[in-house]
Amino acid sequence: MNYLLPFIVLFLITTHTHAQEYAVYLHGLNANIKSASYAPYFEHLQKTYSLTTPLLPGHRQAHQLPELNQQSTQQFFDQLLKLTHPKKQQTTIFAHSMGGILLRNYVNKSERKKFKKIIYLSPGAPPKYYSFLKLLIKLLPSHWEIPSYSPKNLRLNDALPVSAYDFLFKEVNKFINNKDLLPNEHIQVHEQDEVVDTQTLKEHFNQTELIKTKSSYPFHVYFLK
Repeated sequence: MNYLLPFIVLFLITTHTHAQEYAVYLHGLNANIKSASYAPYFEHLQKTYSLTTPLLPGHRQAHQLPELNQQSTQQFFDQLLKLTHPKKQQTTIFAHSMGGILLRNYVNKSERKKFKKIIYLSPGAPPKYYSFLKLLIKLLPSHWEIPSYSPKNLRLNDALPVSAYDFLFKEVNKFINNKDLLPNEHIQVHEQDEVVDTQTLKEHFNQTELIKTKSSYPFHVYFLK
């Protein structure tokens, strides 16, 4: 399935109508970026960039998260690289939460270093209570659903299948084990993030920038202000 086709068309159109600065926003697990809550943030980015906001596998509409797996994710990032190929040096990627984890895991270093900048926003690497959660997920059937505690205006699904968490936690391990942060890669997380184990993240990546701003949203999405 071509997850990026609508955005390829948009990217080609904006190439001729905006300044030569581009951005891609990659969302997190179960995020509903079509929600009005994201609109002010995207409008802010569009003041500087020609913005592309693709949907990760399993996020085109509700109840499709079982489509999120290694194969669909690799296909997604292969298409993203084709989309950004002629503009990498002028493209900044803002990758939130799971979006950042997957980007770093599925796009190799030689390709990532070609981008102007990659900003990992609140990557849950690891999430809080990681050891306990990994054990719990192993004990539950993959089709069981766990209620989402994300605010209703930010989430796509009211509950997530265990399989989605199992996939994510495996990717968290890969992210943590890759210690090589490139010069164009930056990690930002709010010091009061509700999801991320910020202390452990900073131990793994001491360049991590701790954000202290106020937010009317959960601190995990502090940039939505």
